[in-house]
Amino acid sequence: MTAVTFSRKDHSMRWIKVGDLTVTWSEAQRALSEREAAKIAKAFDPDLFGTLTVSETAEGKYHVDDGWTRASAVRSMWGDDAMVPCVVVAASNAVRAAQIFTGMNGGRSKPTAIEMFVAQVTAQSPDECAVNCVLKELGLSVENSSRDGVVRAASALVSIYRQYGSEHLHEVLLLIISTWGRDASAFDAPLMRGLALFLAQAEDVRMDRLARKLARQFTPGRLVGAGKAMREAFGGSMPRAVAALVQEAYAKGGRTTSKEAA
Repeated sequence: MTAVTFSRKDHSMRWIKVGDLTVTWSEAQRALSEREAAKIAKAFDPDLFGTLTVSETAEGKYHVDDGWTRASAVRSMWGDDAMVPCVVVAASNAVRAAQIFTGMNGGRSKPTAIEMFVAQVTAQSPDECAVNCVLKELGLSVENSSRDGVVRAASALVSIYRQYGSEHLHEVLLLIISTWGRDASAFDAPLMRGLALFLAQAEDVRMDRLARKLARQFTPGRLVGAGKAMREAFGGSMPRAVAALVQEAYAKGGRTTSKEAA
């Protein structure tokens, strides 16, 4: 295998006018998303801009290997004379430009939902902080672990909070604890979403009664498994399937308490 060297002469850092940036080799770059560029411009933060990776061309322009959307956002805000920080690499043809593009964009691993949640709490993002307060009240946490009291379904937590609010999320989590304890497997995303949907539609539910009935009829795994089977048989979403099973379990030996699903 040929040895690869890293040399300062092959890379330089320059501030370049966005008007001098272009896509010389379109086959080595994705199509511009005006929508994404507009989103960057709307929430522009210079500390998050980073640097572009570009290659100098024979025409005195610079082909953008990475960062074309960011460059377009800056151009839309301040025009062609706006300067942006760029790392200039030695790529003189479409083949090398494409290698840089695919290497930088295909080789990056995205943060997991758990990592993003923890980082958003640290960054004091309002939604994630509100969810974290609910978790702390109940002695729960989001982390990459399977120990008791851990909720791994971070995206489901934030989704339930945004749709129904803190009190509703608190009810869902407390119901799970009352029914199955703090086993991490009980805080499954489809299960939480299904319980959230059921409680949003239900009237006059006695939570202690619901917890007893669910505990007698289901383990968390059996409830999710039954929801998957119902979805495969009748269609619809997993939350609706789980909500329907919870409604049926609660209604056994008593009246149905849930409104007709919309």
